[in-house]
Amino acid sequence: MQTMSTDKTCHHISEAKLEAILDAGLRHFLTNGFAHAIVSEIACDADVSTATVYKQFRSKEELFAAVVAKAANTASGYADLSTMEGDAAAILSAVVERYLNVQFNARINDLLRIVIGEATTSPDLAKEMFDLIVMRRHRSFRVVLDAMVERGLLRPHDTSFSATFATGLVKEMVIWPALFDPDYRPPEDLDRRVREGIALLLAYYGPRQAAAG
Repeated sequence: MQTMSTDKTCHHISEAKLEAILDAGLRHFLTNGFAHAIVSEIACDADVSTATVYKQFRSKEELFAAVVAKAANTASGYADLSTMEGDAAAILSAVVERYLNVQFNARINDLLRIVIGEATTSPDLAKEMFDLIVMRRHRSFRVVLDAMVERGLLRPHDTSFSATFATGLVKEMVIWPALFDPDYRPPEDLDRRVREGIALLLAYYGPRQAAAG
């Protein structure tokens, strides 16, 4: 199976047509799933020809990858937060807020259900989506954590592990329940849970206090 490189952008069609195709693709994939979404119907919904779609994307897999990339890029990445003013708790809260915004408002949770459902029949697509949705943000989160270490907001440690630990807490609280329940709504005390999770992280990775003389 060929899947697209999400860093590659073709310029064979206008940006307006490309946006129309991606928007139509999102609607059809969310409504019908990957297997039952039909490229010709996506093209019709986007008011372009099927040939126009295939001029930009060599396969339905490439189109789906582009749809996911657009959703993830809506509010993806945290590198800009590495220079954010404030204490460690404020910076980590901003990371969590952006993470949840992508998962729910950008429909990443809904798209993840589709990816998981197709993992056995389209393993290459699943691997690519794992890197795009999970690992790219993990690497971006590490940039923030490394910057916090350099600024003395965190003690030196394995930031790959702490990034996994922090996002794991959020996933256990809201992401996994939402993946298995399309009607899921975050708990009313989510802010409190996030604060407690951040406090737990800082209790372990925050700077060690010097012992009193």
